[in-house]
Amino acid sequence: MSEILSEKEVEQFVLNGFVRIDNAFPQRLADEVVNHLWKDIPFERSNPASWVEPVVRLGMYTQQPFINSVNTEKLYCIFR
Repeated sequence: MSEILSEKEVEQFVLNGFVRIDNAFPQRLADEVVNHLWKDIPFERSNPASWVEPVVRLGMYTQQPFINSVNTEKLYCIFR
């Protein structure tokens, strides 16, 4: 069992198929990812009134911030 997840979190994952991982990667990296995503979102980032669709589906991303965000030491410890 991972040293990072509690028994309760592991149980939640088994029952529900997901678990929230806080601080899985640094805020700086999250900001980089968000900046890349906003380049492809067809709304004005600074104008929430322009956000007229409830969901925007975006494609696969291979830029370094996306790769780095799923390859952190914390996530690797959880994956083991």
